[in-house]
Amino acid sequence: MSQIPLQDISLNELITILYQGKYTIIGLTFLFLLSGLYVAVTTAPVYKTEVLLLPANAEGGGRVSGQLGGLASLAGIQLGSSIDPGSKAIAILKSRKFLNQYINDAQLKPLLFANAWDTKAGQWKRVEPSDWHAYQVFEKNMSMQKDHETGLYKLSVEWVDPQIAADWANELVNRINAYVKAQSVLQAKKSIDFLEGELNAITVVDMKNILYGLMESQLETIMLANVVDEYAFKVIDPAVVPESPIKPNKKIIVLIYAAAGFLISVFILLMWALTRKLIADKKIHESKDAINEISFDSRH
Repeated sequence: MSQIPLQDISLNELITILYQGKYTIIGLTFLFLLSGLYVAVTTAPVYKTEVLLLPANAEGGGRVSGQLGGLASLAGIQLGSSIDPGSKAIAILKSRKFLNQYINDAQLKPLLFANAWDTKAGQWKRVEPSDWHAYQVFEKNMSMQKDHETGLYKLSVEWVDPQIAADWANELVNRINAYVKAQSVLQAKKSIDFLEGELNAITVVDMKNILYGLMESQLETIMLANVVDEYAFKVIDPAVVPESPIKPNKKIIVLIYAAAGFLISVFILLMWALTRKLIADKKIHESKDAINEISFDSRH
């Protein structure tokens, strides 16, 4: 296959090609610019809101925990000081089970898949999206980051509606606090039931005192949960409705499209000119070969 002779075009020829095709360059660049403007205008803006969080100190029974932690672990009981509510809450917050529960409770699927939801009929246009798909969409627009210097966390939510983004962020914090709180209370009550059963089976006074100490630790956990709402995270700064979108950057989109139009038009002109040059050179070589053959035949 013949190669296009890029090296055969001089700077003057290049300038001439671009000048002769100036209207093509202007027209194609303008067409791409209009396309970029359309994309920038029609693309839905995305807003981002954040909640600044501090892991709550949900420790209970520090004295008992220090003295009886080993025995409690052998009995399958978790004392308050051995639990990191912040780390536990983050793992739960990112879990599919927790997010799907929130999505279904708040009926968020029509918002997550607005194009597939018939608002007037109040039903799905085709098949209802699965919980797994809903989790993927929601999780993609949510993030949790930790500042290792301050120990603070930022829960971020991005969405096309700024009010909804702020509502989701604040509600997620409320739900994770309530969830971890409920789980801690449930675990403490189970531990107390277990310890009460052991008390009935033990006659040694010292062992009974130890079990009473463990029960005290679990009661402290329940008491703390009943008086503290921000059980896993303390809200330092709640999410507010953002005023400006974070994307798309309309100016950048228009500039990228315009630049693409310019470069594509220049490329087309160069390829057209080079192709014509290649064809012309080929015809010249064919003509020379024909003349040489005629001269050879005439001599013989």
